[in-house]
Amino acid sequence: MKPRSWPVIVAAIFFVLSPAGLRPLRAQTTASPPAATSEVLRLVELLKAKKVLSEQEAAEIARAGSEQEASQRLAALLVSKGVLSVREYAQLTGEAADPPAAPAAAAVSAAPPASSLAVAMPAPKPSATAPAAQAPAVVPAFVPLRVLPVGPVKRESVPAVVSVGPLRLQPYGFIKMNVIHDTSEPTGDDWPPPGFFGTDSGPNAAPEFHLNARSTRLGTRFEWLDNNKNLTLTGDIEFDFEGDFTRVDNRNASTIRSSQPSLRLAYTRMDYQVSPHLSVFGLFGQDWSPFCSSTLSVTVETMLIGGGYGDCWERVMQTRTGFSYNFGGSRNVTLQPEFAITYPGLGGNPTLGQGNGLGNQLGYGERLGADSNKPEFQSRLVVQFQLDRAPGVAPAQLVASGMIGRGEAVVLGSQVPAAFLADFPHGARTGFRTAGVTAEAQLPTRWVTVQGKWYQGQALRYYFAGDFLNTFNDTQGLLSVVTTPDIDGAVTVAFGCAVPLVSGVCPAGQARLAPLEPVRAVGGFGELIFPLSRLFGADPNGRNAGWTLALHYSIDQARARDLRRVFATTGGRYKNDWAFAQLQYKMNRFVTFIFEEGYYRTRAISGLNGQLPLFRGLPARSWHNNRSQFATLFTF
Repeated sequence: MKPRSWPVIVAAIFFVLSPAGLRPLRAQTTASPPAATSEVLRLVELLKAKKVLSEQEAAEIARAGSEQEASQRLAALLVSKGVLSVREYAQLTGEAADPPAAPAAAAVSAAPPASSLAVAMPAPKPSATAPAAQAPAVVPAFVPLRVLPVGPVKRESVPAVVSVGPLRLQPYGFIKMNVIHDTSEPTGDDWPPPGFFGTDSGPNAAPEFHLNARSTRLGTRFEWLDNNKNLTLTGDIEFDFEGDFTRVDNRNASTIRSSQPSLRLAYTRMDYQVSPHLSVFGLFGQDWSPFCSSTLSVTVETMLIGGGYGDCWERVMQTRTGFSYNFGGSRNVTLQPEFAITYPGLGGNPTLGQGNGLGNQLGYGERLGADSNKPEFQSRLVVQFQLDRAPGVAPAQLVASGMIGRGEAVVLGSQVPAAFLADFPHGARTGFRTAGVTAEAQLPTRWVTVQGKWYQGQALRYYFAGDFLNTFNDTQGLLSVVTTPDIDGAVTVAFGCAVPLVSGVCPAGQARLAPLEPVRAVGGFGELIFPLSRLFGADPNGRNAGWTLALHYSIDQARARDLRRVFATTGGRYKNDWAFAQLQYKMNRFVTFIFEEGYYRTRAISGLNGQLPLFRGLPARSWHNNRSQFATLFTF
């Protein structure tokens, strides 16, 4: 905006928003929304043309139920942007109190997602010069976790908590303490993996008690203020303490409390505003995957976040691009397609080392995806709209995503069984395809937020789905089958002969590699989250404004015909489901208490000979765990 236009704009604001200026308009106001020719909306159009207001902020003001409400919304926004001071606001409205908070929809679009237990991202802190805002007129509805925001990142959306020239930094994080009791945890972990995970429970169900603070999280958001006002440059670095425990002599006695930090997010993002409705972006680094990660459970357990029980997700190295188009209207519809090239992770478990040994191999990670010499391709399509236009309700989202990739197992010549060396003297390679699709929804209303996800795919171990399984060897039609591990021991490769062996050797030209087939799976979850304080009319400024109840059910299931190949002789896990009820009390913006009672169950499939996995030392068809977890969360 040109400097000389400021006096005209401020004078217009004072005339239109002052009690004297509004008096003749108020006399004409009816129960219907203000007409498009009203003085307030004319001023809104002027401020939008001058880039003072965004399209979404202008639409939110236009949805006001009366001229007075529209003027109050506009005044609050102008104070938050620094156009008006608190004293000028009081002069305009005749009120001595601080201005109310900006409209809820604008706040949701401008700030990162804030009210999730799974990620617990704090809302941006106001700058030191910003006016204090009063609590909302109503208790806000539940805001779903949104790790992949829709729409452009706005310029100066990162408050300058620390500022170095054009660089703005906003530290954030939380300190979290968990108290956990499991009625059955055979693996000894303090997070809940599926049952029948290769470990018997011993003479009883193996109940366990744990405390941990490893979920504590720290991060910093960045923004570089470019000279181009339409370009926004942001970034994020985030880590927690869910890494491995130290194993050095001076710390062995205290290993259980000496977990090491590990990287969660590390990316930069560029957003360019092409027009008031259209923006494009590019993201480079490690972020939540477009496939499967848009909708996450609100569980208090942030380690694995329901992995193995129907909540697939991942954070992955990627280069992602897309655009968003805001159609506007009373529902503020936004469409956002995205495409990403990602690291082809398969989630393998290396057990062998090459070159410098196992430690070096584990340092670089599993090789199944990288050895395919191809990236993984992912895409996502989001439609966002205002389902419920009541105050304090976030927009709804409908999401579809997909991915396709490939894994490849390498067998060295020294690992080829002797009977098959004639046809594989230098080793062998075999591969398989990974693929998946999802349909996801987040539907917030003033009464209840409904969210859920459905997925289907193959070789989904990397996304914590499909019973944590990737492949099996299809040995049908082969004789004298011998298996050997691949180059890092993440999978086994089967060699067979099309005819009987001759003197213990497969005749030349008759040796075969059994195809590596991916395990197919399906699953998903559904949740109902009730804003109890809002439903019962709690005082938004009182201590009872932060009560929330969540109900959850999810399931993850692999194809039985595939599992009969994986667990041919021993039997193994087949279907995992999970239900929980969670009560949350947010005492204030910094302190939250959560209690969650969950029921975890795994059902088994028998092997070809009828054998079942062991539980309590006996063959069993099902395992279950009642998990009670209490957490205190201090957010900053």
